[in-house]
Amino acid sequence: MTREVGSGTRADFEEIILGNNPYAHNVVVAASTYEVSQTVAVSPNDLGYVARNALGSQFKLLNVNNISLNQLNVENGSYPLKRSMLFLLKGTPTGTVKDFIDFSLSPEGQSIVNNVENGSTSNNTTTQNPGIGPAGG
Repeated sequence: MTREVGSGTRADFEEIILGNNPYAHNVVVAASTYEVSQTVAVSPNDLGYVARNALGSQFKLLNVNNISLNQLNVENGSYPLKRSMLFLLKGTPTGTVKDFIDFSLSPEGQSIVNNVENGSTSNNTTTQNPGIGPAGG
C-alpha cells in the first residue's frame, strides 16, 4: 500500500527504500495516512508506511536492516528511515522570522516537535539558511 503522488512520505519511501524504482503494478494507492492506517489495521496481510507521528499501538513495526525504530536509533543515525524538516529563507533571518526559528529550536519549541513526533529528539543545526535536523519519521 502506498500514498498518493505528491505525498512527502511517499517520496521519501520511494527514494530510500525503492531506490526510485517503480512500484509493483498491483500496489494499492491510498489518499491519506488515515486511509493507510485504517486499511492496514483491519487487513492482516497488508503492509503500509506512515510518518512516525501517525503510528498507533495496533501496528507492528518492522526492523530495517535489523535495526528497530526507537528514539536512540533515530538520534544516532542508525535507523535509516528518517527525513529532515527545514526552514528555507533568503538571507539572514530577522524580526518575527528569527523569533520563530529561535523559538522552534528552544527547549519549549523542541518539546512541541517531540510531542508531535511521538518522543523523538531533534538534532538541531542552524546555518545561513537555518534548518531543523532530523525530526524523525
